[in-house]
Amino acid sequence: MHALETPQTWAKTHFGRVEMSDVRRVARVVTIAEAMATHPGHSLPQMFENPYEVKAAYHFCNLEEATPDRLQAGHRSLVKQCLCQAGTYLLLEDTSELAWQDCAPRAGLGALGANCDRYQGVHLHSVLAVRWTGVPAAGAWRRPEVEIIGLCDQQYYIRQPRPEGEPKRNSRVRKSRDRESQLWAQATQRIGSKIADSAVRWVRVCDRGADIYEHLQVCQRAGQGFVIRASQDRTLLAAGTTQNNERLLATAQASPALGHFALGHFALELRARPQQPARTAELAVSATRVALRAPQRPGCSPGRYPPIQCSAIRVWEIAAPAGVEPLGLNHWHGCCYVTKRWRHLRQHTPVWCSMPLAGSSKSSTRPSRKALKSGLGVQRLQLKTAQRLFAAIALLSVVALRLLDLREHLRVAPDQPAEKSGLEALQLEVLRLQSKRAIKTVQDVALALGRLGGHLNRKGDGAPGWQVLWRGMQQLQTIVEGVHLASRLKQEFG
Repeated sequence: MHALETPQTWAKTHFGRVEMSDVRRVARVVTIAEAMATHPGHSLPQMFENPYEVKAAYHFCNLEEATPDRLQAGHRSLVKQCLCQAGTYLLLEDTSELAWQDCAPRAGLGALGANCDRYQGVHLHSVLAVRWTGVPAAGAWRRPEVEIIGLCDQQYYIRQPRPEGEPKRNSRVRKSRDRESQLWAQATQRIGSKIADSAVRWVRVCDRGADIYEHLQVCQRAGQGFVIRASQDRTLLAAGTTQNNERLLATAQASPALGHFALGHFALELRARPQQPARTAELAVSATRVALRAPQRPGCSPGRYPPIQCSAIRVWEIAAPAGVEPLGLNHWHGCCYVTKRWRHLRQHTPVWCSMPLAGSSKSSTRPSRKALKSGLGVQRLQLKTAQRLFAAIALLSVVALRLLDLREHLRVAPDQPAEKSGLEALQLEVLRLQSKRAIKTVQDVALALGRLGGHLNRKGDGAPGWQVLWRGMQQLQTIVEGVHLASRLKQEFG
């Protein structure tokens, strides 16, 4: 994502190849994206200096050709190019709700949850690609750094009310029409198959909502691996037969810990939470090969579809402190599916271990949702139609990844020289002068930016988060602009 590029350069890279009917509209996309990246969290009127630019932004979002797929086409093309290079890529997938509460309804939005009269919104189904950069060091584990690539796909789903006269609990009728659960399989089809290169690996990382037979099936057909949190206690088939054998959760529970592997036991650092102090949990891992029986579908005879061959992974805590509920104790939170055998997945242990223990794939996609909702204030947008909202969300979704990439960039190599942080020489010198401290490493740069953004750097505060780092980066850019203006004033007035 190159978060430390100037907003103008970044906007041209990701949105300069949008296909529009008029070249001036392409320039408008770049201008809006640049403004969003320069002023994250601001409203559209606050992003521009003159009323004409504001009016032009509103007009653009109302164009019929300003669809999310078209606006993100250039960005997704860059992502697809990266995914074809040698390496292991995790495709983090989740559905989040974007809701608006208004007195007047917004055309094109649907109901959310039980409060249909109060909230309108859309279900945003996103697939975020990151590059797996390496294996964590031995000992206590913290999430390894990843390289954020970008959005592979994004779908906007409007929930429709149940047709009048349709029985409320008729599964056969419900499965005969379009459903929200189909978003997972549709995402696979929209992303496409992995290239036939053994040096390239794609692994889908999904929450329990993706525990759908058709989704697992299309992933395998597309050459994509998957790590999916188990939601259903599926029936297993005995090896080499079509006879029912055991249930998934009981089988995972009975599987012994892989103590003979280097990663069969490891420690996981848990941050402090309300009424829960920080601690280190010792975890055990088990893996067993299973065959998931295909479910019966309306109009299909049993056994028509083949079983899903995969591995069931369970993670649980050993010797939890007194009075503390062990991690992974609940079966529903301690099992997931993977597509390869254990010996091929040892290096990815932290990925699927973090799923059941830290909130599944949501723990991986939560920062991007938070960046979109809290950091950029997407739910504060005052656009009155779904078409305008979706156009703005499509741009803001990519901007949100720019915020996250800043944090990851500063985490990759904290002990390297400060010059490796990605800051320009002038930015780095201004940061040193402003902080009045020696800045020798990348970690020093992160802490200095954090102080600019409001981080107090107390013992229990932890490292600066992406929001604090981004505020610090914006503050630094403002100071650097002041330095440039002072230099011009000196040249003009001596």
